[in-house]
Amino acid sequence: MKKLIVLLFALLPFTLAAPPMLMMRLQADPSRVADRITKKLSKPGKFGRYLTEGALRSDSAAGIFASYAGYLTVSPADGLISFPLKQSKPLFHLVVTRKVVPVVAFANTVDHLALDPAEPAELYLLSQQRDELTGKSYWQVERTDLPEDNKLPLDAVILFAKPKNVIVPLGDMPTKLGQHFVLPDIFVRKGINILGRSLYVLSIAHFFKPVRLHAKLEPKRLIEQSTGDGA
Repeated sequence: MKKLIVLLFALLPFTLAAPPMLMMRLQADPSRVADRITKKLSKPGKFGRYLTEGALRSDSAAGIFASYAGYLTVSPADGLISFPLKQSKPLFHLVVTRKVVPVVAFANTVDHLALDPAEPAELYLLSQQRDELTGKSYWQVERTDLPEDNKLPLDAVILFAKPKNVIVPLGDMPTKLGQHFVLPDIFVRKGINILGRSLYVLSIAHFFKPVRLHAKLEPKRLIEQSTGDGA
């Protein structure tokens, strides 16, 4: 029997498969950006320079360290923070504090992270909900009490900054369902000591894994077509 096997690839032989991610964008405090623009425009001869330098863009949200599920990263110029997603439940705690304490089980193995009692901290609960009437999804954001034992939950996203320098909007924030969890935007005030936070985080960085984004190649669907002339 003659048999012809034809393997057909749809469009391309391979496709990029991105792993599920947890994402959050840090932005400059809108009031601060407005004040800066006003000051620039109030100076004679500064309008053209303002336009050419792109003063509408603020980089104050860059250089802020964050952690989730044992990963450590720093916000880039656009403020977008990403982590490999390590849970399926759409519920997270957001912690804003300058320092945490790695509680070591043995060697360099961390059992959990804890708040530093000497440092101010704020804790928020973010849970994804669905409006039964409209069918639309949203994040419900609320401030919650700090744990009495200072132990941080495993789903905690940590921003290393003074709480007074970070604005977390409360209430219901619209979102879209998809492969990734995209948390609501967080706003950053002027005053975060980037150098000081960097030196501190470097001192505990060996307890964390750096975020490396990988996209693996996966073969697209194979279609096997057989033709023959019988036995």
